[in-house]
Amino acid sequence: MSGISAEREPRSESLYFRASQDLREDVDTFAARRGVTLSSAVGRLVERGLEAIANEESVKQMEDRLAQSTQELASMKVHLAAAQGEVQKWQAVIRGIEGYLRNLTVGACPHCKRQVTAYDHAVVRQCPYNDCRRPLEQVERAQEITPVAAGFLGAIGGLIVGLAAGQRQEGSAAGK
Repeated sequence: MSGISAEREPRSESLYFRASQDLREDVDTFAARRGVTLSSAVGRLVERGLEAIANEESVKQMEDRLAQSTQELASMKVHLAAAQGEVQKWQAVIRGIEGYLRNLTVGACPHCKRQVTAYDHAVVRQCPYNDCRRPLEQVERAQEITPVAAGFLGAIGGLIVGLAAGQRQEGSAAGK
């Protein structure tokens, strides 16, 4: 801004121009609020205007970056909503499988001889009764459960454990 700023050079040149009554009143108000002369107020306003013109390009670049960031954020929100929908679907599947496992008796605890469910055996892996609570590495199989069904239930239980552990890890990573 070659020599325009009042801080760098003393003012010695005069500029004259014609203005509307409204512009004159606005400049008078500006000068009164700052406790400066009309001439000083006009000089400051012209300097600010020239500075704003000089910075127009950087303001445009900032506006462009803001617009781009806003678009990226909107896109991320769409992807997040889709991911949350998928998570909700999987959670419903897991709840359904878990409910089935909690209601399916697979045998008896080898220690206390009381019934245990597929959930107790495959997921929790311990006897559900407070007075026992021993690990359930094996159960005394119920008559109605075939070895193939028991293996299938064990696989489902393992899947639930894996998915639950994965969700806990994702949840703790998202909280960081």
